[in-house]
Amino acid sequence: MKKYLFLVVLFSLCFMQRGERWKNKFKNDFNKGNRDKLELQKVSDEAKMLFYQTEKLSPETAFLYQASMPIPFLNLGYAYSDNWKRGAWLDILFITEIMLSEALTDDSYDCYWNNDCASYHRTDMSDLFGLLAVGTFIFKHIDVYQQAEKYNDQLFKRVFKRKRPSFAFDYSLNNKTTELTMSYPLN
Repeated sequence: MKKYLFLVVLFSLCFMQRGERWKNKFKNDFNKGNRDKLELQKVSDEAKMLFYQTEKLSPETAFLYQASMPIPFLNLGYAYSDNWKRGAWLDILFITEIMLSEALTDDSYDCYWNNDCASYHRTDMSDLFGLLAVGTFIFKHIDVYQQAEKYNDQLFKRVFKRKRPSFAFDYSLNNKTTELTMSYPLN
């Protein structure tokens, strides 16, 4: 009896926490479940910018994380920008290209004409898949940087309801100061 009671309690814990979004999922009033969005609209521009500055990702840090661990399926850069699946798919592509490159290697030995019996002859398709694997490896490092920039663009759009400017010059009437913002994405 204790085992069944334990299983019922354990099973009921899985369905215990539903949010307001779950309650309002099938209703037409979508604003009840989106309190974060409503509260973010009431905040001043300075507080929004502070929130954006604390939540944005550094593309350089994502690139350095990815470059520091070049081992497949250990994608620290993709983990930093919360893109685990994209990094895993690129690793699967990378390993597939390496396996195809090795599978297409000609294993015939030339022991009759020279003494080097362990030499392998690479075919053109083997070289092509080897170059594709190197290209995929380089692309992963570039893509990590671009994914962090994309995350920052989406965060800015979600917070400020407009596209992130690359250059902005503004004058504040309250503080009587000028504000200059300049960012140049490298992608």
